[in-house]
Amino acid sequence: MNFNSNFIIFIRKLFYPLSFLYGLILYTRYWLYKKKYLHSTTFAIPTITVGNLSVGGTGKTPMVLFLLKHLTPNLKIATISRGYKRNTTGYHLANQYSNATTLGDEPFLFYKKFPIVNVAVCEDRLLGYTTLLAQKPTTQLIIFDDALQHRTIEAHSNICLTTYNQLYINDYYLPAGNLRDHKANINRCQIIVVTKCPSTLSLNEAETIKNKINVKNAEIYFSCLIYQSIYNPFNNQTENINHFKEVFLCTGIANPTTIANYLTQQNINFKTIPLPDHFNYTHQAVQKIITKANGLPIITTEKDMVKLYAFENLLKNQTIFVLPMQMDILFNQKHQFITKILNLNKL
Repeated sequence: MNFNSNFIIFIRKLFYPLSFLYGLILYTRYWLYKKKYLHSTTFAIPTITVGNLSVGGTGKTPMVLFLLKHLTPNLKIATISRGYKRNTTGYHLANQYSNATTLGDEPFLFYKKFPIVNVAVCEDRLLGYTTLLAQKPTTQLIIFDDALQHRTIEAHSNICLTTYNQLYINDYYLPAGNLRDHKANINRCQIIVVTKCPSTLSLNEAETIKNKINVKNAEIYFSCLIYQSIYNPFNNQTENINHFKEVFLCTGIANPTTIANYLTQQNINFKTIPLPDHFNYTHQAVQKIITKANGLPIITTEKDMVKLYAFENLLKNQTIFVLPMQMDILFNQKHQFITKILNLNKL
């Protein structure tokens, strides 16, 4: 469902009274933690939370992958995620027998791309932390994926993501808007990243956005997504996507708009079928996708592909490619960003 269609936007506006009440509940919770009536647990080793104030689609997975890429060469790192839509419960540490079904698609993607990282999943982040450290006592840094709203834990540094096209300051609380947490929680963050910016973003526009956000004691950075050469997931052969005039886009992510815009910018026509975030692919669903593609090259994401590997028998004879992406920090501030992370965590 497109929550940004004009009809849906109109319907959601009818829920403003309920959203006001939800926002009031969220602020009460924030105030209780701020005044120490409710307590958070701090940690003995450096910890980072990567999160947002809104529901899905702000780029948490690319951010975690960015941190892993730039921090793993010198540190023993672990990640802890909820493991959304996995078929297991409780604490699990990734191993050679893990897959997207047992870990969830995003944690399994972390493990697949960075096998030296200890990737754990647990609904209870505090339990996940204590269990992980008992198993891996030499861990030097833990990244909590999507945990900003989990106030029972208080990390050494908090990174909040907000998208260029829908800044949290212009949003409203569920169900009329997309905010799942109170805007006041931004004050707990040392770093704010405006994600999915155009690579051509000007310094003047960035400064205007900074002034609008206007959060004391937080540094604001801007990032974009960079798409790389597509590759066949079964033989790893790369291909130039511009060799294709038309493709079939297969993706179950929260916000596929960025990928759709990229294909349009490359003058590539595409067909697709709407799939929900963290879509649970089945034999029937994959067969339907192949039928709908009708011979067109199938383009999917790395996050989707970790689940689609289970259907190699159906897909290996299809023309299918993965479109990898990575996050980059704009205005040549990548080194500054990483240094800020290290300094906040005294690493």
